Amino acid sequence: MSNTFAIHRALTYAWLWTVAVILLGLTGYRIHVTEGYEENFYEPIIVELLVSACLAIIWAPIAGHLVLRNHSASKTSPQFLSEMAGNFVLWVMWLVGAVDTTNRIIPGKNWCGPGKQCRILTAILAFSWIGWSFLTIIGAMGLMYYAYYSAQPAPVKEKPSSA
Repeated sequence: MSNTFAIHRALTYAWLWTVAVILLGLTGYRIHVTEGYEENFYEPIIVELLVSACLAIIWAPIAGHLVLRNHSASKTSPQFLSEMAGNFVLWVMWLVGAVDTTNRIIPGKNWCGPGKQCRILTAILAFSWIGWSFLTIIGAMGLMYYAYYSAQPAPVKEKPSSA
């Protein structure tokens, strides 16, 4: 079991990359539309989600490569520690974006009315939570990987001799 969760983590990074590309398109479209307004209005949290998506697009292939290249490395290898540190930074960024979008942009659909822009904001909200969920799953799999490699062997009881 030398490749514990390596394939699963790499596939989850691929799904995270896909979600980040979709979120990049949605947030880019939203910023483009709101910059076209007369007063150049835009939501700063949408820009934060755009940056989070860009960083995830860059990070996911790098982390996936680290996972597949060094899946049998020790739990304290620099590759594993840098993967977990990068994931934590992205996890916090996506969490902040998802929570702020949930609480400020679409509070009970009071701000966005019917129409295309409300559907775009709702899709941004959904994909921000999906991306955060993938990062949480990757973190949990990383912790399981760490637990597997830091486990102590079970003590062996010696049988009493029958002499």
